[in-house]
Amino acid sequence: MTFADPVRGASFFVDANIFVFHFQPHALFGLSCTDLLRRVELQEPSGYTSTLVLGEVAHRLMTLEASARFGWPTKIVDRLKQNPATVQRIVHFRQEPPGQQSCKRLEGWFQNS
Repeated sequence: MTFADPVRGASFFVDANIFVFHFQPHALFGLSCTDLLRRVELQEPSGYTSTLVLGEVAHRLMTLEASARFGWPTKIVDRLKQNPATVQRIVHFRQEPPGQQSCKRLEGWFQNS
């Protein structure tokens, strides 16, 4: 099954990687993840997620930002623990990229489930 396969009336769980590839555009999967989330907004199909997944997404986006911002290729969480002041400098993971409003629409996912 691919992201293009789910049809109107179908329901499925949206895991963290779909959001990560959407918000941190992935060369191979980014566009299909964005398309899937747009289809879910239209409820074609219905998608559901959890607060645990959203926490995973925030954590992953934070570590990706820290890696890029500070040039840390590995052991990012360990480095953040050793340098707690650097956490305050990581702010982009909390903001949505321009032109995207998926975070605001996620609220509806929880209200409808």
